Amino acid sequence: MKHLTLVLAGIVMSHLLPGCSDQLVRTARRPEGIIVPAYFYPESENLNYWAQLDSAAALLGRQLVVVANPANGPGEAVDSNYVRVLTRLRHAGARIIGYVHTCWGDVSDQAPEGNCWRPLSVVHHDIERWYDWYEIDGLFFDEASGRDSKVGYYRGLFDFVRHRQPAALVVNNFGAVPNQAFLEIGDSVMCVFENHSGFRGWRHQQSWLGKNHASRFLALAYAVSATQDLQGLLEHAGTQNIGWIYLTEQSGGNPWGKLPAFWQQMVNLIAR
Repeated sequence: MKHLTLVLAGIVMSHLLPGCSDQLVRTARRPEGIIVPAYFYPESENLNYWAQLDSAAALLGRQLVVVANPANGPGEAVDSNYVRVLTRLRHAGARIIGYVHTCWGDVSDQAPEGNCWRPLSVVHHDIERWYDWYEIDGLFFDEASGRDSKVGYYRGLFDFVRHRQPAALVVNNFGAVPNQAFLEIGDSVMCVFENHSGFRGWRHQQSWLGKNHASRFLALAYAVSATQDLQGLLEHAGTQNIGWIYLTEQSGGNPWGKLPAFWQQMVNLIAR
């Protein structure tokens, strides 16, 4: 069992608890959970990746979170292939969250030329489809803007989801450290790093990130060299107060299209 100390009002706790006080002080050797962008369609050779996720769920349980993404969101109809793999994965103990892209909160009345644009009603429609078609544990909002002017928008999405599912896990993928005001959005998880290089040398420069519970923070690092020390990378994430992690050596247009070659090693390090 790895060493982990959580101190809250003088009480020592021995496991990561999403939703605890933001004043919780945490030191840890490595993150406590994995959030997987599982952007590989469940057919043919990709079924092996889903089988590996099933096996990992047996070790990690709810500390394995899988982001499902049938068609850049829930798609236009229920996909029976996804129903099968997601049902099996949840029964194995993992949590499933549905992918929804938010176009950096751009809800202009007309699509800005050359920019992404999604009316709020369309985003809400995607959320409703996820809940109507699949059994999920929350939502993953991609292309999230970290500007302070967008806090109200993402708080609204959080409230919309929690009205539908009070215990939902909500993840906002900023890809970089957002404005501190986003801490006000309940116990939502913030992706504060998504990049193809430099994770080993990455240091957050915001003191507030280090002072809040690590379960609020996620890092997604791709194009990680397979020759790097995986344990060292995980421990580095821990020093930066990252409670959720995903690392892969994959790169290109969709670095999330396969599980990494070191997947089982990463699972074992997180689980022990």
